[in-house]
Parts: sequence; structure tokens; C-alpha cells
Amino acid sequence: GELARVLRPGGRLVATGNGLGHLAELWELIGFDYPESPFGLENGARQLGAHFAAVATREVATRAVFGDRAAAAAYALRHGLA
Repeated sequence: GELARVLRPGGRLVATGNGLGHLAELWELIGFDYPESPFGLENGARQLGAHFAAVATREVATRAVFGDRAAAAAYALRHGLA
């Protein structure tokens, strides 16, 4: 609701959210139980649709590649993910 309130009339919001399985292999590799996000691919359009007249969803597949477990763990730590 706050996003709709502060957006100027005719303005456009671009929001991103990850899906439930986003980076699942990374989390499994480093032994981290990533919590479910309150906003993401599975529920974001419904949430935004409650406040905006039109909502479009575009799904994009991503992939992360690490040389080894240590590199994956360093990435997670550097980004505050573990």
C-alpha cells in the first residue's frame, strides 16, 4: 500500500522478487536454511494487485556458478546471506 501511496499518478513501479527455489543449491551446499520471503515470485503479483490496477509478471531464469564450496560460502557471507 505504501508503494502505491508514494508513486506519483501515472508512475510505474518495477519490483523484483525471488522464487522459493532461488539459489536452493547454494543454500544446500553451504548448509543454510534460507527463510521464505514475504514477497516473491509466488505471491508478489497478488500482493501488488491489491494496490495497483495493472500488474504484469515476467519470470527470468538465473544461474550462479561457483568454483567450489569455499567460493559459494564466501559469496553468501559477503552478501549477508549466511
